[in-house]
Amino acid sequence: MAIGWYTELFDSAISPWTTLGPLAIVISFSLLQEGTADYGRHKSDAATNNYPCVILQTAQDIEDSDGKEKRDETVNHGEDVAVDLRKAYFLPHSKSATPTTSAASKTVKIAFESIPRKDIRAGDLVLVRNREMVPADIILFASSSENGSAYIETSSIDGETNLKLRTSPHLPKNVLQIVRNQSSRALDAMNDDEPIITEDLEQATRRITRISALAYPDGKSVLQNPLNEPSGGEQLAEEPKKKPSSFLRRVSQKGGDIIKDAAQQVGEAFASPSSEEMDAESVIQGQVTYIAALKSESPNASVNTYSGVLTMPPVEVGGPGIDIPLNADNMLLRGAVVRNTEWVIGLACFTGTDTKLVQNSFDTPSKFSQLDKLMNWTVLWILFLMVMCITVLATLATVNTNKYFDNLW
Repeated sequence: MAIGWYTELFDSAISPWTTLGPLAIVISFSLLQEGTADYGRHKSDAATNNYPCVILQTAQDIEDSDGKEKRDETVNHGEDVAVDLRKAYFLPHSKSATPTTSAASKTVKIAFESIPRKDIRAGDLVLVRNREMVPADIILFASSSENGSAYIETSSIDGETNLKLRTSPHLPKNVLQIVRNQSSRALDAMNDDEPIITEDLEQATRRITRISALAYPDGKSVLQNPLNEPSGGEQLAEEPKKKPSSFLRRVSQKGGDIIKDAAQQVGEAFASPSSEEMDAESVIQGQVTYIAALKSESPNASVNTYSGVLTMPPVEVGGPGIDIPLNADNMLLRGAVVRNTEWVIGLACFTGTDTKLVQNSFDTPSKFSQLDKLMNWTVLWILFLMVMCITVLATLATVNTNKYFDNLW
């Protein structure tokens, strides 16, 4: 209609505005409605991404970043936590403890930095307070409750309103025996009867900092410890005693050990020490500082399962790393709300689109209803049939005109 009205190609009896005007009004209202919904979703996403969260950071890094004050004044009254690196990481309450590594005699100040939720990265130590939503999938390290446990509400994830208990990883029994022996000496110096099973925010911060890169920026991952056991350093349970082998097996094993020792002596006599041997010697002498490492499963949508291993630094100088298995009871999922717990500290494992909550989400559904889709297809079919009819009739008219043109009056 517009081409026929405004050009001389053909004549149009109807003005295009009689159809374009009402159509433009209807489309404008539809666009306004959908635009309003999109803007509301955009505001909601912006509020979620920029929600303030608290992470543990060194005071020096905060002061060096743009010269702005980023400390959260509501945490620990805005004061930093001084961490003495000469103390053992597994004895946060002792005043006298033997360091597990050759840490330098220095103190690191840890501040509580306030950042937007979108800036949280995997590996950050996140602080979440009571009735706050967990900003990422984190591994629980400490809390204000006994034994580092915490309660969460997962109604926004699975619809269940009952509180769920989550626990922090604990050292294996064989390692705890070593810790008890060392802690008993520290307790004797403190004139205490038993270690404290609850800790305040400062004590938890000191304990966690001593095993992280916040205290040792140049420290090596404990996974690089050459003294780790080949099987991954599993010290989770005592190995069952092996049955005595047969006489022939004992003889062959003894002979193999003799040959192996002889070959090793010959090799040591003519070969220089390898880099691995030098690293092992450095570890034994306490010249290397290791920090904890987390081995985690790949991001997935299963909210009820998790598999990972937390490898802790050695509790004794020159020892292997300590593997602690992790499961779903040690994880706080994004979207859960901390309840009945004053504060929790955890290690960010999955962030952004890798979190289990986002893995279970789906794309925004289409705003077209079934009736709208049916009408759209109906209009397309009508247009298709019209084009086909016009094409066929025009072809027949042209053929008949050329065929009977001389006989037409």
